[in-house]
Amino acid sequence: MGGRDKLLVIQKKLFETDITKGNNRFSIPLRQIVRTDFLTEEEKEKFRAGQEIRVQFIDPMLESGRVVLVQWDMPKDTGNTSSTYALRSTWNKVRESNGLKIDDVVQLWSFRVATKKLAMMLLLLIQTKDGFVLRLCWLRKQRMNSQCQALVFKV
Repeated sequence: MGGRDKLLVIQKKLFETDITKGNNRFSIPLRQIVRTDFLTEEEKEKFRAGQEIRVQFIDPMLESGRVVLVQWDMPKDTGNTSSTYALRSTWNKVRESNGLKIDDVVQLWSFRVATKKLAMMLLLLIQTKDGFVLRLCWLRKQRMNSQCQALVFKV
């Protein structure tokens, strides 16, 4: 797939709302975003117009697919608006196939492919006493089992 302009969007613990099947979404609260420049001005304009963005997506098992990135604007009693991004559409499939659960720590990365098209990758981190372990898995399709490797790094 290739890619450039890699940016960490968010690192967060998964909450019940991220895991609940009926919600079918991964929330990305704006106030928790590490790099707010992961979207282009054109993409931000699409959100302002109420549109969604389909993005290429790589899950923690290194399976590739598509998800929909949306922006939700929620009016507050104060008259202000609170906004959040969310990954939708195939989120339940991603959650189930990767065994994601409440309190798992994940990182969402953005990058650009081909003609600067937005793509994203979700990484699952496992906390140890020495830092975090990044779990990378790949499927052996012919045998229907997975192989996993752990990379140790400090965050």
